[in-house]
Amino acid sequence: MKKISLIAFVFIQFSSVNAQWTLVLERDSIAVYNRPNHDGYSFYKARVSVNVPIEKIFSFLVDISRYPEWVNNVDTTILLSAEKNKEYIYYAHYNLPWPVTNRHAVSRIEVVKKEKNYIELNSLPAPEFYKDEFQGIAMTRFHENIKLTRFSSTATMLELYGAYDSGGVIPSWVNDKVMKFGPYDTIIKLRKKLYE
Repeated sequence: MKKISLIAFVFIQFSSVNAQWTLVLERDSIAVYNRPNHDGYSFYKARVSVNVPIEKIFSFLVDISRYPEWVNNVDTTILLSAEKNKEYIYYAHYNLPWPVTNRHAVSRIEVVKKEKNYIELNSLPAPEFYKDEFQGIAMTRFHENIKLTRFSSTATMLELYGAYDSGGVIPSWVNDKVMKFGPYDTIIKLRKKLYE
């Protein structure tokens, strides 16, 4: 029931009036938008077109072991469970800048749609996989959605949507920086890896 209510909440937030989104960064062909915080959540979306086949991007996105190479602030990942091309459950440790205490999360990535020209992934908390030895503050309220749309055999639109509760109090200037530059830095690093 909690999973359904979180999905419904995030869906309502993402699908409401576009005017509420504010462009906060446009650089290197990457556009990052934020919207006002609500109920403890911070919201972002980002989009970029990349000259990479959709299949290559999908394969990279579900290779959990490579997340520390491109996901902003992630320094460790552990794959906990996987059903190829359907579901991936993993632990991630976030090494955050001072004055913020490090965080961790256990996420369930679900491949919600996989077609020739469109792929969609959802990432939600997987609390049943938490272990006592995980270090840092647990982030247990979040949702991320990734959409890949094929333009041609070699070009793909990548869209990233996220809603996060940081898991505790952090200075607003830090949160604003993370919501602005986090998606940008993630996409920059991802694009670089995809072009290698």
